[in-house]
Amino acid sequence: MENKFNVIKGSFKPDEAKEILMTLINKKIDFHNLKNLSSQIRYNKADPNSQERMIALKEISNRIKELVKQAKEDNCDLSIDSSIHLALVPAKELEKETK
Repeated sequence: MENKFNVIKGSFKPDEAKEILMTLINKKIDFHNLKNLSSQIRYNKADPNSQERMIALKEISNRIKELVKQAKEDNCDLSIDSSIHLALVPAKELEKETK
């Protein structure tokens, strides 16, 4: 069974596209920021995966802002086609910190 969900699909005015996409990106940044903070509090060290994702998401955010600006300048709408694919995978045991 395919677990694919079309989350965003359509053409949007630049400001609408920016609002939709930046809300999504900012929520993901917030998620990783909290995950990193939790790791710092619990284990006294940063979560490298969350730090990497925050950097990548900020780069994506900047690129989206550039595209929105270009769309406004060129009097264009933005087409967004975003899907989520879900699959069940075996869970990994959490590694326990020894520090």
